[in-house]
Amino acid sequence: MIKKIILSFLISSLAFANYIDEFNKKNYKKALELAKAQCEIDCSDEKLNLILAKSAEKLKDTKEAIAAYDRVLIINENNIEARFSIANLYYENNNPELMRDELNYMLNNLDLSSTQKVRINNMLNNLDNFTKEVAKPYFIGLNLGFAYDTNPLYGNDNFTDFVGEKIRNFKNEKASGSLSFNFNIDGAYNLDLGNNYFAELYASLNNKKYLKNKSENYPDLNVLTLAINPSYVRDNHKITLNASYDFVLLRRAAFLHSLNMGINYEN
Repeated sequence: MIKKIILSFLISSLAFANYIDEFNKKNYKKALELAKAQCEIDCSDEKLNLILAKSAEKLKDTKEAIAAYDRVLIINENNIEARFSIANLYYENNNPELMRDELNYMLNNLDLSSTQKVRINNMLNNLDNFTKEVAKPYFIGLNLGFAYDTNPLYGNDNFTDFVGEKIRNFKNEKASGSLSFNFNIDGAYNLDLGNNYFAELYASLNNKKYLKNKSENYPDLNVLTLAINPSYVRDNHKITLNASYDFVLLRRAAFLHSLNMGINYEN
C-alpha cells in the first residue's frame, strides 16, 4: 500500500515537472495536454490550474482558460494573477459587466499595492468608456464654417464642368480668390454582428458654396459620401475593409462618381 502511494506521488511529481517545463519552453499545446491529463487524476493544485489556464489562454481556448482560472480562485480566492487574467478574458469576450464585478471585488477585498489599484482604476475607466460606446453605437456631426481659396478653379481641378457640349477642365486655370461657405453633416451607425464581426455604416453630405461676383462662375461643390466598413476584431487586432462611394454634383448637371476600396489594420 505504501509502495503504491509512493509510486503515485512520484508519477504525479514527474507529470508536474513535465508540464511546467513544457510551459517554460513555450510548448503551450503540450503543456496543456499534460496539465489536463494530470487534472483528470487530481485537479486540486493551484499551480497546476494556473499553468493549465495560461496555456489555454495562449492557445486562444477561452472557455478552458476561464474554467481553469475559476478553479484557481476556488482554491485561493486571493490569487491576484488569476483575477487580473480572468477579468481580461471577460473583456475580450464582450462581458464588460463580469469584468467590472471582478475588478470591483479586487478593489474591495484584496490587499493590493498602489500600482495595482491604479491599474484597476484605469481599467474601470476604460471599461466605462467602452460601455458608453456600446450603449450608443452611433454619432451625428454637424459643421458650419467659412473658407478662403486663393484659386477656386485650381482647387477643383479633380472635377469637370459642362460648358455647352464640351467638357472643361479647370486645372491650372488662374482665378481670383474667393470666400466660401461650408456646410457638412455626417453620421455613422455601428453594428455588432457577433463572433467578433462588426460593421460601420457611414454617410456624409458636404456643400461648398462660393460667395462670388456674378461675373465669376466658380463651381459650387456638393459631395454625398456613403460607406460601409465591415471589420473583424480579435485579441487587440482589428482588420477593416473600407468601401465608400462618392457622388459629386457640380453646376449644370455635371456629375462625378467615385468608388473607393481599402483595407486597414490596427493593433
